[in-house]
Amino acid sequence: MRTTEDFIRQEPLGLSRGRRVGDLYKFLNTGDNKIYAARKIDMKKYNVQDWQREEFEQIMRLESQFLIQTINIFEKNGELYHIMELLEDRTLLRRIPRSGIQRDYLPEDRILSYMKQIGSALCVLKEAEITHLNLWPANIFIRDKEELLVGDFGLAYFWIKNEDKHGERSAIPYMAPEVIADEPYGFGSSADVYSVGCIMYELCTGKKPYEFQYDKEMDKKREEKKSGDKNKENIENIQKNRREWFLKTIRNPESHEQISAQFDSSPSVIEMKYSKGLKDLIISMLNNKRRDRPTPKNIVEKAEQLGIRRPKMLGQISKQDQNGKIEGKITSFKKSFHNLMNLISSPTGDV
Repeated sequence: MRTTEDFIRQEPLGLSRGRRVGDLYKFLNTGDNKIYAARKIDMKKYNVQDWQREEFEQIMRLESQFLIQTINIFEKNGELYHIMELLEDRTLLRRIPRSGIQRDYLPEDRILSYMKQIGSALCVLKEAEITHLNLWPANIFIRDKEELLVGDFGLAYFWIKNEDKHGERSAIPYMAPEVIADEPYGFGSSADVYSVGCIMYELCTGKKPYEFQYDKEMDKKREEKKSGDKNKENIENIQKNRREWFLKTIRNPESHEQISAQFDSSPSVIEMKYSKGLKDLIISMLNNKRRDRPTPKNIVEKAEQLGIRRPKMLGQISKQDQNGKIEGKITSFKKSFHNLMNLISSPTGDV
């Protein structure tokens, strides 16, 4: 493990989208002369306990191609520093299709690949008894060749206990109902499975399963000039109403059928001809009852099965595939034509 002196703080990384714990900076590691990302957490503000320090140490020992690698953990001047690999701001947010723009639509094999990779990351976290609780497209990073890395894990305690609701508007559409309700008997990997279902649903349709109808009012409040406690109170009321609305909507017995119908009617789903198996798997992740959701292992296995069984439909063939098939047909035609000409010109009729 590197010492604290090996890391020199550089410029801030800026405000993270969604829920935020601590502040993010770039750090220079003088040992290897590389730049890393670091999360600085005020230990007094967040009341960091010994068991949390131990959990961070456990995170540092995790090794997976599907998780952002932790480089070091150290404390300095009442601050806890979590040093991790620095990635470009290239996340699954960029893969959400925009309405009516066909070039944004993702082929089913790409969605299944994403599902397997995120499911594999959850398998590693589950084995380590770590629940994420903040999965959404902005903290799933994309490397070359569409390889995914899950970040922001190991912070579940802070998401639950932190009274600051910064970024909740962005995160709450991906939160399981038991997390929104803050149920007293804890959360497991099934809460993360629900979040994966929301992400996959949005990648297929361009829409979240549930979208709060009053967020325009929140935007209006933000644009207004600050007017002290009254304005703050209005915003807090909207935040409370948002939570209540999501919980009530998700637990409505009719909601499951509604999001299923919304999936089927989405232009991207119609154009790409996604399989019933893919849809059924995604909808099963969004089950209101946690015990009825698939496990991370189930997700990986089912995605693999769907990938093997599913041939590419015409709407899912990429331009590269189409060009390759056309070139193959041209080559085959040229070869047949050449053989025919040889046959015609041969005195014996043999080639």
